[in-house]
Amino acid sequence: MSSRRDPGRTLRRRFALGSGPLKRTSDRVEFASRVLLALALLLAVPLGLLAGAVAHTAVAAVEQQQAAVRTAETATLLADAADGGSGDISVPTSALWSAPDGAARTGHVEAEPRANAGSTVDIWVDDAGRLTERPLTDGEVTGQAVVIGVLVGLGVVIAGMSSHLLTLWLLERRRFRRWEKGWASVEPLWVSRFR
Repeated sequence: MSSRRDPGRTLRRRFALGSGPLKRTSDRVEFASRVLLALALLLAVPLGLLAGAVAHTAVAAVEQQQAAVRTAETATLLADAADGGSGDISVPTSALWSAPDGAARTGHVEAEPRANAGSTVDIWVDDAGRLTERPLTDGEVTGQAVVIGVLVGLGVVIAGMSSHLLTLWLLERRRFRRWEKGWASVEPLWVSRFR
């Protein structure tokens, strides 16, 4: 028989905070908190993946809806674009474009600084021919789903860690108060023995 201890048994005892008649209620609560923390850490990735998949489905539906009602058009500048300030990559400039039904529309579009009248700019319009943003791309849909999945996974980990640390702090405060109370009843007897 080997005199060495089983490493698996030692690890289990440390995780479970030991066993036996000296195990306090606070030790059992701490163990339960450790188990819940382990479950939160194990569930963080699956919950993040699930949230990411749900978000991808929802944002992909928005992408399809936007693609169905938005159209790429070409606008012709009616005036020269302003010089713009330093660092400006676009300036509002008066332009003309065609709506999806063929009607002519005018308004201000973003153009490069100092663009000449008559030059063209790519724009996106809705069904009524009003200017709008371009529809979401597949990369943006995936990016939003990944961000949401990561945030949910991190949220689960942070919530698990925070609740475990709060539990440990409360238990330590309780243990310290009980120790002080016990010492207050023993100290007079202890000190009187050494006088």
